[in-house]
Amino acid sequence: MTLEETIRKLQDRVDIEETFHAYCRHADNADIENMTALFVDDCAVSYVQGGEDTVYRGRATLHSFLSSFQGAVISGSHHISNLELVFDTPDAVRMHAYMYSWQRFK
Repeated sequence: MTLEETIRKLQDRVDIEETFHAYCRHADNADIENMTALFVDDCAVSYVQGGEDTVYRGRATLHSFLSSFQGAVISGSHHISNLELVFDTPDAVRMHAYMYSWQRFK
C-alpha cells in the first residue's frame, strides 16, 4: 500500500466515524431529515441482526421507517461501541457496530 493509499484509508475511516457520530447526534434530536441525509441513495441498513427482512434498502425506505417513530419520541440518547470498518475495496466499506439506543416516549 502506498503512502497516498494509506492516508486516504485513514481519512476515509475518520470521515465514516464522524458520520456515524453525526447520525447519533441527529438521532438524539429526533432529526430524521438529517439522519437520512447522511446515507447514500442505495444504502442498505439493518438495526437488528437477522435476514433480509430486517434490511431497509434505499434512503427513501429508511426515511419512511424512521418517520414512523416521529412524534412518539420526546428525547433520546445513542451510544456507539465496537466499531469495525472492513475495507472490501478502496471504495466499498462495510461497518459493523453496536449502538445502544435509549428513547423516552410520550
